[in-house]
This record gives sequence, structure tokens and C-alpha cells, in this order.
Amino acid sequence: MRRQLAPFVFVLAVFATACSGDGGPANTGIPVSNAAPVTTSASSRGCTADTATDLSGNDPFNITIAGFAFHPACFTAATASSIVIKNKDEVPHSFTIDETPVDIVVGGGTTEAASLPLEPGTYEFRCTFHPPSMVGTVVVS
Repeated sequence: MRRQLAPFVFVLAVFATACSGDGGPANTGIPVSNAAPVTTSASSRGCTADTATDLSGNDPFNITIAGFAFHPACFTAATASSIVIKNKDEVPHSFTIDETPVDIVVGGGTTEAASLPLEPGTYEFRCTFHPPSMVGTVVVS
């Protein structure tokens, strides 16, 4: 039994190491309505409307995934805008904002477009396949 379990434990350890980051766990959920959205993860520290890359005038606006990271990882967007996500990595990623309708899966080497139907506020986004290292913040105005 131990001999059969050893490869599984090894793969699990390698996966956990590859997907770990310096930011701690991603936020578990941000409501779309009834309360102002708030972010609390380490990745969003310092990301405010003043420090974010301004993409609010672009519709659609573009996000790139490369090297298991979002570029930019801190940006502003207008409500009801559209997003285009280009994944330059060879593996799939997602652009997910918990407890919202935003959950976009982007295959390796592909591009996806979608709407970003969010109320004004600050939201943490993440890749559900690679937490906690792939996270960022969007400030919706």
C-alpha cells in the first residue's frame, strides 16, 4: 500500500509547491450587490483607483496571462465593459471573481472575450486553477 501511495504523495507535493505563492489564500467571496465589495488578500494591498492601471476608457479592455500571472494585476475598468483575456501560457487559466457571474476559462495559448457585469467597487480576481499565486484586483467605476 505504501509503495502505491508514494507516487501520489510526490505528485501532490510537487503540485502544491508549483502553485504556492507569497500572497496567502485568495478571498473566498465578494458580493455583487447589497454591500460594497472589498478586497483583503496580500495581492491587493496597495491596489487602489490611484495606483491601478487605468483601463476604464477601453471597451473592450485587454488582460494578458503570461508566466502564471495577470498583466496588469491591478487595474480600473468601467461598469458594463467587456474584457478580452489572452493566455500566453500553455496551460488553461481562469479569470474568476467569486460570487459574481464572472468566471472565464481561457485555454492555453487562446483568447477569450466576455462582459464584465459588475457594480462599482473593488473586486479581487483569481485563477481557480492556480491559487493563491494568480490573483489580482479590479476597481470598477
